[in-house]
Amino acid sequence: MTSVIQCLYNEEFIRRNEGFTPAQKKQLQAVNNLCSLTDLLQNKAVMSTIGLEFVFSSVKIEGSTLTRQETATIITTGKTVGGLPISDVIMTKNLSNAFNYIIKYDLPINLRTMHELHALLANGLISNPKKLGGMKNEINKVTGGIDYTPLGPGPQLKSETDEMFRQYEQIADPFDRALYIHNNCAYLQYFTDCNKRVSRCMMLASMKHDGILPFFIIYNSKTEESYLGAMIDYYATGSTAKIRDFFFSSYLELGNLIENAELIKEINGKINNVDFTAVITTSDPANEKILEQIGQKRQVRRLSKDVLYFVDVASLKNSGLNPFTCSIYTNLESFLNQKSVSAEAVAQWISSSNDSKDAAAKTNHRKR
Repeated sequence: MTSVIQCLYNEEFIRRNEGFTPAQKKQLQAVNNLCSLTDLLQNKAVMSTIGLEFVFSSVKIEGSTLTRQETATIITTGKTVGGLPISDVIMTKNLSNAFNYIIKYDLPINLRTMHELHALLANGLISNPKKLGGMKNEINKVTGGIDYTPLGPGPQLKSETDEMFRQYEQIADPFDRALYIHNNCAYLQYFTDCNKRVSRCMMLASMKHDGILPFFIIYNSKTEESYLGAMIDYYATGSTAKIRDFFFSSYLELGNLIENAELIKEINGKINNVDFTAVITTSDPANEKILEQIGQKRQVRRLSKDVLYFVDVASLKNSGLNPFTCSIYTNLESFLNQKSVSAEAVAQWISSSNDSKDAAAKTNHRKR
């Protein structure tokens, strides 16, 4: 039987700044350079998708059983989906409202903004409306793999919260600032409820305020366990290593999202070209099922576990494919080049002899 970690609030944690490593920052900046924040905010299609992912990942982290499609329906129609817990529906609407509020306004990172976001996120979810956007009035605990007792309500909690914002202002790097405010909004547990939701919204507001692409969590089957496990580690030890690496990986996924969004735009522009083929790789079982129905599967030889799906681009329309859990290439050659495969190895990548011949022919053509 696994013992539950017990811990009390440690004032040293909010006085530390253990940010991203230099190597991670280099890659984070590379993703940030893919697209300006201004261009991203003006791309309504991409922002709609990102807004959905922001809300969906948050409700799943909070333990909701909503599907991505149910979440999208609630966001786009504002209507309650029959048979779903009303608290899940309210939480979804509140998260969407908070996201739109952050995107619409340039919010300063201070206590007032934290109060405003809590009021949006907790609306309809706590019994006493007076607690909306205000400090908790009773002691609370964080449970679920940990027994963490934060500070109770009162002057010390207010003083430590003020100290958190002072520390935040002293951090120069915008990625480190965002990570810091996320971790410590959650750690302080200033509100009765919704503290982790507030922390993720404060992180988003921080990065938008600093003019960089924000961290967005693209949900998969391991998201909840990874995120909550990383937060438990921070509550217990004050180490940012796990939650830092979690958001680092999420940012790389955002880079894939941006690149794939541009590629999808290109693919859709060639939808009537029957000779055009998309090459897709994925580890998402739901995507695999769709791709096996609409394309041809080829196992890739090498130490990697890549499987290539050759798909008529027209079949991507209304297929239900999730573009954020796959990588899409315009043709086989671009896939091979992107993977930096040597010319000599190209012919051995595809198991089908015909495909091998085609790949070999392309290799010989490139040698000429």
